[in-house]
Amino acid sequence: MLARELVFSAVVLGIQFLLCTAQCNNATTTLRDAADITQLASCKTFTGAIVVATDSAAVMDIPGLETVQGDFIAANNSLLTTLSSSTFSVITGTVLFQNLPFLTNLTLPNWISSGTLHFDTVPEPTVHDFQQNGQQVNNLIVRNTTFDFLAGLALQGAQMDTLKIVDNPFLQIINLQMGNISQSATITGSSADLVVMLPNLTYAYELNISNGSQVVLPRLQAVNGGMSIGSIKSPNISAPALTFVGGDLNITDSGLSELNMNELVNVQGSMNLVENAQLADLSGLSSLSVVGGLNLVGPFSNTTLPSLRRVQGNAIIESTQALNCSDISSTLVQGSYVCHAAVSISANPSNAAVPPDHGLTGGAIGGIVVGIIAALALLAAGTMILYRRQRGGVQEPPQQQEQSKVFENPVHEVGTEQRRRDAAEKDGNAIFEMRDRWPDRGELPGSQARPNRVRPEKRYELS
Repeated sequence: MLARELVFSAVVLGIQFLLCTAQCNNATTTLRDAADITQLASCKTFTGAIVVATDSAAVMDIPGLETVQGDFIAANNSLLTTLSSSTFSVITGTVLFQNLPFLTNLTLPNWISSGTLHFDTVPEPTVHDFQQNGQQVNNLIVRNTTFDFLAGLALQGAQMDTLKIVDNPFLQIINLQMGNISQSATITGSSADLVVMLPNLTYAYELNISNGSQVVLPRLQAVNGGMSIGSIKSPNISAPALTFVGGDLNITDSGLSELNMNELVNVQGSMNLVENAQLADLSGLSSLSVVGGLNLVGPFSNTTLPSLRRVQGNAIIESTQALNCSDISSTLVQGSYVCHAAVSISANPSNAAVPPDHGLTGGAIGGIVVGIIAALALLAAGTMILYRRQRGGVQEPPQQQEQSKVFENPVHEVGTEQRRRDAAEKDGNAIFEMRDRWPDRGELPGSQARPNRVRPEKRYELS
């Protein structure tokens, strides 16, 4: 009898174990009411997805379950008001709360980590209890909520992949503790009074923050891609440890009057400081050495960058104030260089670099060429007229007079010789008085020795 009872008990336990195993390992388990929840109560670990039914009971409390190796989804439910679990600790997949218009109580006091935490179109719970420390989330997405702050999320893990907080018009405070963001961080469309505090962030691949009153990034050292900060009311945007931006750096349409990025050395993309109505100088960029391009548009009165060595692309500077356009020398710019200012000031006009747009335009250069050609033509015509006047008896210039004097004596000598010959012809014997013999050999090059003899008398008829 005892043996039969033992066998029967073993069979029951085996069946219960199999049932429990089946209940704790399922592709998808749907929770609709208390009976469904009871089936999970004996499972400390559930493998698969847990989905709260769209027509579930208003209150869903899930005891006993500690780990979900999969997703936990509560979505499109207009009845749910309370979701709680005193034992939930780890959810390896996605935790999604979406389209829950009446959710007012979200209590997960022992929740530590999940792969993705996603809030989408949910109200701010009036009662919430998240563990304040130690939460690890690979991806945090908060979209289209009425949150005024992020329900106690500390997110102190060393790294997360994606941070996306968009279209939350009532959000006042973001204070997250993660150290690195390996992919992208986007915070946009929030309250104009939003304060963004990321006190431990040291590295991000992409960083985009817009709409708010203040941005605090005290430890940020490098952004491997692009970095954009826009529409921030604060007079100070501070990233005092930032040294490198691998893409574009955009700071636009803000109340910025002081930029604190004095450790920034290298911006591989273009630095765009545009429409910051109070930003008058670049004194907060004292270490900037290399930049892919410069686009400075605003009320700048001083664009001096003392450490700048190279602008790899174009430089465009447009100021509504008086500005010395040689603050940034055009010799440092490998691309085109354009500077427009309300008043262009040169501290040292003899040495100041003149930007191309203050130089000669194409039309001006063409006019100068035409003028030079016309001047050359006039010079040639004047020379021809002067030459013709000289030929016509106009007194020669001093140089030409000297040349005429060179030939004056030979002409006179020829005339004198002719008169002597005329006189000698009358005498009949004087014409040969100077040539009474042949030259001896050697007196003329190549001459042959000939006897001295008197040339036969020969008369010349002079005409």
